[in-house]
Amino acid sequence: MYHRIPFVSEAEVKRVVAYFKKEYGDTLPEGITFQEEINGSGKILQINLDEEAAHDEEDDLYETARDLVVSSREASVSDLQRRLGIGFPRAGRIMDMLERRGIVGPADGTKKREISADTIGFQIAPRINAAGRMNHANVAYNLLVTESPTDAIDLAFELNHNNQERQELVDVLIKEAVAQVEHNTSDQPFVFVIGDDWPTGVIGLIASRLKERYYKPVLAMSQQTNEVVGSGRSIKGFDMIATLQEIPHFFSKFGGHPMACGLTLTSPDVLSEFQETVTTLFLEKTTDEDRRPILEIDAEIMLDDVQWELYDILEKFKPFGQANPKPKYVAKGVTVVGIEPVGKTKQHLRLMVQQHSPKIRKTIGWGLCDENQGGKCDWSKRLKRGDKIDMIFEIDVNEWNGNRELQLTIVDLKQIS
Repeated sequence: MYHRIPFVSEAEVKRVVAYFKKEYGDTLPEGITFQEEINGSGKILQINLDEEAAHDEEDDLYETARDLVVSSREASVSDLQRRLGIGFPRAGRIMDMLERRGIVGPADGTKKREISADTIGFQIAPRINAAGRMNHANVAYNLLVTESPTDAIDLAFELNHNNQERQELVDVLIKEAVAQVEHNTSDQPFVFVIGDDWPTGVIGLIASRLKERYYKPVLAMSQQTNEVVGSGRSIKGFDMIATLQEIPHFFSKFGGHPMACGLTLTSPDVLSEFQETVTTLFLEKTTDEDRRPILEIDAEIMLDDVQWELYDILEKFKPFGQANPKPKYVAKGVTVVGIEPVGKTKQHLRLMVQQHSPKIRKTIGWGLCDENQGGKCDWSKRLKRGDKIDMIFEIDVNEWNGNRELQLTIVDLKQIS
């Protein structure tokens, strides 16, 4: 996760520097420096991968550090730009690392599919993170450092199981949290939810889902035996960490960045006062802000314009991320010709659509059949064949059994008839 100084302490940085000095002597290798305003791993170690940099690229420590810094950036909300000096065509080294460790790909080393920023951010990283959320981070660590293909496979299966458990737990807790909001605070400008002994490893996920649902800043908290631990997510125009820095007396510890935070209250007794104070500060700081959610659209296009040629052009702008979002398009007056809920629990929406053409296009809307996710309703029940919709989407590729086809990923939609 992205953090700002001073929440990674100087002592922590010095310990890392001391380790490198022990390995390399008094002078760090050329190109290894330190920098603020990057994600946690990058803050500790900045690796300059300019072609001119004098690195021994066969050095195991250098290889490992570079691979992990790049992969953590791909998986974080930090700006996916060259602030670390890492040229992202080299992000293919992540694939090398994953294959070397036996994490992905068959035994012969061939790729099952392209490994992209999305693959790392939405498939690999959540499984690595699930270890610490549900069990112990050593499982993920051991997977990354093992030299045994057999151990790697066993550990990968354990991580996948942890991730499945994490998904099931979050689904249960989200329902509890939504019920809390609807009963107590649906009309409040700042959302607070709290549960007895909610696992602290998942409260950030709860906060994220609630922010997406209500488009309000959210603090999800867990009432432990003698303390309250919280994780927050913010909205555009409200700097959450700057606000907390104004009221440090409420916390035994806290940290974060403008869009997210983690905190522990000094005592459960200050909870009500803390909630009132934060809400007041939020209203003061956003008086002149339009707090309605805004979805930026790059262009209106016809579905017939979505061709491989356009996809290939968009590929040149990768990797997409926080400071380089994937282009979003709107198609208006689209006709629904097929509706199917898909996924293990039928939470996703498969729509077949047409627009002024006999050609049928396949779309997918993640979570659009789950009232507790981004859709806020079950669109598979709300829509019927022949309905007209306006659809905001991203252009992706669906791959299966060696086949590739363009797929439109629905970001938002509006029923117009």
